Amino acid sequence: MTALPSLAAESASSWLSSPEVRDSLPLVEAGLLRTLELDDGLMNDVCGRVIRAGGKRLRPTLVLLAGTYGNVKQARLVSLAIATELLHVATLLHDDVFDAATTRRGVRSANVEWGSLVSTFAGNYLFAQAAGMFDRDGRVAAKLVRHVVDSVWQGQARETEAIYRLDIEEAWLLETLRLKTAALFELPCRLGASVARAPDVYASALAGFGRDLGIAFQLTDDIGNDVVRLYERKRSTRSR
Repeated sequence: MTALPSLAAESASSWLSSPEVRDSLPLVEAGLLRTLELDDGLMNDVCGRVIRAGGKRLRPTLVLLAGTYGNVKQARLVSLAIATELLHVATLLHDDVFDAATTRRGVRSANVEWGSLVSTFAGNYLFAQAAGMFDRDGRVAAKLVRHVVDSVWQGQARETEAIYRLDIEEAWLLETLRLKTAALFELPCRLGASVARAPDVYASALAGFGRDLGIAFQLTDDIGNDVVRLYERKRSTRSR
């Protein structure tokens, strides 16, 4: 049995170049595009806006990598990777409505292009597709996803209720990030390890890595957004 490598020390490019991911990600992409084969042209356009825009595909990559710590068929891992990305994209569509975001992955956000009602409906469609795939995989996947959906809901509720608070403490913020964002990084690690029947020590380490990665990812993203807003504000002031 090989030792668990330090995934935190690996760059995203090295993850994507590993044989397990390199051979499976094209299958994940093909599966994502198949979800857009609908008779409803509007839903194809709205969902396709986000899916075809690409993204880092971090979460499906984590499913594929975690599955290498045990034994599982590629087709099963790919299916779970597709479902995980669909769940993530559904939350992006809903997030953009909550935040009144104007762009997503470098293009106009769905809520700007088609309105909040249509964007929310599209997110619901993708959520339903993901839920069906998880349910068909079996009880383990369905149970893990139910827990994560509940966690994301709690995190969004905390964030919404505190939108005008100025007394946010570090511990409160980190817990909110754990519930809302980190849960969707921990999920793929747990999924891959669980279906591959990885040893408990590996499964626990992978879940912890996913959780910490999610928190770090969100903090970095938030700081980056704050820096951009500050720069734009200063540039606007100087141009007057």
